[in-house]
Amino acid sequence: MSTPDYTHYRSIDDVFQSDSLVVDTSTGEIIQDRQDTAFLTGGDEDKNAMGLSTAHICTFVGGGLVKVQATITDNSQVGGGKRGKVSGFTRASRRRLMQRIAMTRKIMMPVFVTLTYPGAWAEDPKIWKRDLRVFWMRIKRAYPAAAAIWKLEFQKRGAPHFHLLVWGVKYAHLVLSVSKLWYEVVGSGDDRHLRAGTRVENVRDWRGVMAYASKYLGKLESVPTNEPGRFWGVMSADCIPWADLVTCSLTDREAYQFIRMLRRFMRIKSRAYKSLTAFADGEFWFDRIDRLRELFA
Repeated sequence: MSTPDYTHYRSIDDVFQSDSLVVDTSTGEIIQDRQDTAFLTGGDEDKNAMGLSTAHICTFVGGGLVKVQATITDNSQVGGGKRGKVSGFTRASRRRLMQRIAMTRKIMMPVFVTLTYPGAWAEDPKIWKRDLRVFWMRIKRAYPAAAAIWKLEFQKRGAPHFHLLVWGVKYAHLVLSVSKLWYEVVGSGDDRHLRAGTRVENVRDWRGVMAYASKYLGKLESVPTNEPGRFWGVMSADCIPWADLVTCSLTDREAYQFIRMLRRFMRIKSRAYKSLTAFADGEFWFDRIDRLRELFA
């Protein structure tokens, strides 16, 4: 049995590359797609700064994501080039969003915030994003430790609205400030919008976070406008309570053993996977790496 090689990383950028598979939290099924590594800013570079082309297991200790991968033999570039115009919220984008949320610490509960437009709204998506940006600047001015993951969605009437997971601000403070701030940013002048244009919800546990994310943030839907721009993003990423990423090198034999075990644990149908990414407790799997390696020997 080879000696474990553990590497701790403070940054969670540039984590994964290659063909990977992920469990869809709403259906429990596997989404098979090539993964985009540019999680945080929607950038267009495929980086492999951590040198993860060899067999390894990545666990987000304190979070809800685990990845096991065998050695990559194909060194061809994944992704890259100039990012095209965004015209819809794709399965790949949904997968990246859900994975990003799963990389946060389970014990640090965010607050759910919804920002809605009044009866009349601008048709230009750039104005929506400007409104969100100005709103967030005001939040940061009042609460410097604030951070958020946001998602653009459309109501049945065609109006855009934003869902946010907000960390670093107490629920009571958001209840008192969000409606007035959003009302002033939008400039609707409609008292009904001031009273009902926002919603702030508390969450009790991690299960509630992922259920909300799957239902609202991860919902696939038709888009009533052309080229609305990015559908989700991270604001003040340095303030988000990210889980600790720990990577352990494996032999290929161990990697395939871990993949089979993780697949069975998650009740995923049998297939010949070279890489498996799943929404699973990172600390649970990290605590068992050495013991399982001994069983595989």
